[in-house]
Amino acid sequence: MLFADSFVDLFVVEFAEQLLQQEVYFVELFVLVEQVVLVVLEELVDFEGTTYPMTGVFRGRAVMKKNLRALGYYEGNMQAGSWMGNKGDIITGHVFHWSQLENLPDQTSFQLELIKENRMVLADGLCFRNTWAGYIHVHLAGCEKVMNNFLNICRKYKKGPKKGL
Repeated sequence: MLFADSFVDLFVVEFAEQLLQQEVYFVELFVLVEQVVLVVLEELVDFEGTTYPMTGVFRGRAVMKKNLRALGYYEGNMQAGSWMGNKGDIITGHVFHWSQLENLPDQTSFQLELIKENRMVLADGLCFRNTWAGYIHVHLAGCEKVMNNFLNICRKYKKGPKKGL
């Protein structure tokens, strides 16, 4: 299952309500959440300050800000291994978001160090079991390894969630 949308920041409450109604189980399914990391947190605070419950796969909340938090093309240096790749792999993609992550547990470790113009800009990418969520929208044509990993794990899941995941 792949959730990716460049403008979901602006419609995240409606998006999360639809997911909650569908009872998506992120820890059983294989899920790649791009640019909608907000919905896998516990709460979202919208532009007016209203708090909404989200899916709660990861602890913390996203707070919408009046200004863009990040925009542009980035390289992501993998800081830990996951189905996305190995530590040290480079993933390319673009980032567009208005929210800021808050109240994350102290032990939160991010999968990617996003680099723009040869300097570290921000940490991104949360991973728990089969769910990988981040602001970066991975350019799969430029990241053949990630694309192959994605397809392979989808094939394994098709055979059954208990067989290989």
